Amino acid sequence: MKRNGQTEESDSKPPPTKKPKVVKSKDKENHIDGLDDTDSLWRVEEELQYNFSIGLDTSRNICRLLDEGKTIPFIARYRREQTEGMEPDTLRHFKESFESYKTVKEKCIKNISAVVKLGKLTPIVKRSFFAAKSLEELEVAFTPFKTSAKTSLAERARTAGLGEHAENLLTGRISSIDPNSLINSKIPGRETVADIENGLQHVIADAIVYDKDFVIFLRDTQKKAGLVMEVKESKTKENKKDASTKDTKKKTGSNETDSRKFEIYHDFSKPVKFLQSHQVLAINRGESLKFLTVKINIPDWVLQQIEKQVKYQWLCKGSNSKYRTELISASVKDAYKRLITPKIIRNCRAELTKMAENEAIDNFAKNLQKLLLMPPYLGKTILSIDPGFSHGCKIAVISANGDVLDTAIIRPRFNIETGGDERTFAQLQSLVLQYNIDTIAIGNGTACRETENLVDKAIQTGLFKHMKVQYVIVDERGASIYSCTDIAKKEFPKLDTNLISAVSLGRRLQDPLSEYVKIEPHHLGCGMYQHDVKQARLKTALDETVVECVSFVGVNLNSCSDLLLQRVAGLNAARAKSIIDYRREKGDFQSRSDLKKVKGIGEKVFEQCAGFVRVVNSSDKIGKPDKKYNPLDATNIHPESYAAANKVIEKANLDISKIGTTGFKQMLQQYVVKRGVENLASELKIGVPTLNLIVESLEKGLGYDMRESMDGPIFKSGMTRLEDIKVGDTLTGRVNNVTPFGAFVDIGLGKNGLLHNSKMRGAKVELGNRVKVKLINKDLNMGKIGLELIQLL
Repeated sequence: MKRNGQTEESDSKPPPTKKPKVVKSKDKENHIDGLDDTDSLWRVEEELQYNFSIGLDTSRNICRLLDEGKTIPFIARYRREQTEGMEPDTLRHFKESFESYKTVKEKCIKNISAVVKLGKLTPIVKRSFFAAKSLEELEVAFTPFKTSAKTSLAERARTAGLGEHAENLLTGRISSIDPNSLINSKIPGRETVADIENGLQHVIADAIVYDKDFVIFLRDTQKKAGLVMEVKESKTKENKKDASTKDTKKKTGSNETDSRKFEIYHDFSKPVKFLQSHQVLAINRGESLKFLTVKINIPDWVLQQIEKQVKYQWLCKGSNSKYRTELISASVKDAYKRLITPKIIRNCRAELTKMAENEAIDNFAKNLQKLLLMPPYLGKTILSIDPGFSHGCKIAVISANGDVLDTAIIRPRFNIETGGDERTFAQLQSLVLQYNIDTIAIGNGTACRETENLVDKAIQTGLFKHMKVQYVIVDERGASIYSCTDIAKKEFPKLDTNLISAVSLGRRLQDPLSEYVKIEPHHLGCGMYQHDVKQARLKTALDETVVECVSFVGVNLNSCSDLLLQRVAGLNAARAKSIIDYRREKGDFQSRSDLKKVKGIGEKVFEQCAGFVRVVNSSDKIGKPDKKYNPLDATNIHPESYAAANKVIEKANLDISKIGTTGFKQMLQQYVVKRGVENLASELKIGVPTLNLIVESLEKGLGYDMRESMDGPIFKSGMTRLEDIKVGDTLTGRVNNVTPFGAFVDIGLGKNGLLHNSKMRGAKVELGNRVKVKLINKDLNMGKIGLELIQLL
């Protein structure tokens, strides 16, 4: 079989058996002389080309860019000509696969080196290593050679001297052999005819399973086979209750060991290809907690296909005889039962888990992205409340610039009839009127509903007099964790930890991105099955998502915090500190190029970060810019493209100081249409994607913020109760979490409603979307709310 330009090797002639020489190398430990990646049976670029359905040149371009240390945001925005316009999410997957394949290549060479030292490297073993495309496959190939591992049946037979005879029979060099001639009572495994025939069978089975072409065939067969997963309730779960409790605490960080959560899987059967990611992760969890047992059923069709493949690949070639046919047929059945079936099941489970983890991590990353890109609510003084019962409600008054103006703690009685006591109302009234507050932010945690009722009562009774006050529910996930961090203590050294949470809530409303970057992404909890995926992969994906969001929004070099700066592509904590120190000592940056004067910012770092930082003219005088100020420094245009941008402005007879104005935009559009995008790009000697970026940036102007197009929070001046609505009522709300099976919508009832996938009418909703929904069911006792989508707003 040929794929991605790979060439087949003849099955009739085995590879040479010359033993590679192990030599010491300063550059690579355990390097094998004459053995490197050129010996491999597959190429990273070709595999990635196949996996991502892109051109080979594109695959090579991206691999080269990643090898050069280019960041995902930089590649996605400024190297689109070389990537076929690949989006950041896809580039992130590409990078993960690229690094995984490189790891496999490196470990393959190390494993072969180890086998060479043992003196056990044969052509078949070498091919089995070079055919492996994952660490799991490498592990299987290397297991027989581990010093602590039990020797495989095939390895014992080879040790007994039966390897060459078996391989000659398999390849057809000989058609039969007399077992009696090989009997040797002094050699274990060759005492009897039965020992010899079993040994030959084990070597042939092993050679078939690890053959490069057979491995590819088996992968394809597995994909076509109608594998079925069957799940049952574990009969041993009661005997292992204590172990389950420990496992759950370790794996999920909670005390939930209720087997009832897995009842829907007690008699579950479904074709593997139809399994959904959340089902796979739930089944994996139930199995690890000993509540479920899992079985993969393989149809007989698979064995039939394997027998056909063996006949085509081996039996139809070389010398043949009844003895050879029967021995190879017996070897196939032995291989199927002992090696292939476990391998198919292992591969199937691994692929399902990988698919489920990928979807769960992608879902988490997309939700995080929407959360970070919520539009800022600027220019308002905010009164934020962190609700609570026993410790009271913590209050912070935040200025339009994010400064803490005042703090307080109120201890309402939360009496439903009165909505609170007079003292509480007096404290709220005093703060609102003193600071002219028209917006109150309420955290959505414990006592949120009661606090909302309190604020609603104050508004409805005219407590705030002339002030038209509105309130909004703010997601407080991670706020309490942030308040205990060193970052929070450094920022608010004299402020009580509980009050810091209230400050964070208010700032989240004002500028979500600036506030959320202070919190480790996994603490924001905007996904499901967080503890059931590999934590290292989750952390990497979420960290890169934060970098993408911060980079694409852009940061002002002269006002941003070091926490924002260190999340810019190409920068880190040390470089961000150097930039802040430079700004403190030298004053404001006058241009992007000034970054090169900062310690630790060389040409490579500057290339990566320059397009994502902005220098905004402090004078803010439209039409009268500072002579030293370059307006392009406040756009998304990279300094490497300034020459092309200036030529566009010059050729269109435009004034650079008018960037973003209506007249400038109209004239630019007219010029580009008249000249033609491809002709203009060719004239400027740049790619069409780069020209489009230049034109788009010039049109949007200097104050453009990509978050303006996102859905913002929902403000309310009165509350709705679950008891007051009935099935069939139409409600509006905001999506605040998206899962593989549906979305949870805040409809102002103090409890999120579930919008199941089956009720979305084919629409795709994302975190932050505003939606109009219909109430289709409610359960007052359980607090469950079912919704159906009417339309996206």
